Amino acid sequence: MKQAMSFTKRNTAQRVRESRDRMRARGMRLVQIWVPDTRAPGFADELSRQCQALSDWETTSEGRAEMAFWDQAQAEALADLPD
Repeated sequence: MKQAMSFTKRNTAQRVRESRDRMRARGMRLVQIWVPDTRAPGFADELSRQCQALSDWETTSEGRAEMAFWDQAQAEALADLPD
């Protein structure tokens, strides 16, 4: 049984390596990132708190000014893209 498990692990590792090699040959690069665990206790409450804070901020003069700035920056960046 131990021999079969060793073979399976090696086989899996080989398949993963080959798959990654094929993707690299296509010009792709593997990127791994950590993201919040949406299943974690308290996640929904914290999300709700942050959404409310953002909503409140958007109604301030500072919030509106910053949103206008980013809207303009986005419009300028998109205008620079080729058709």
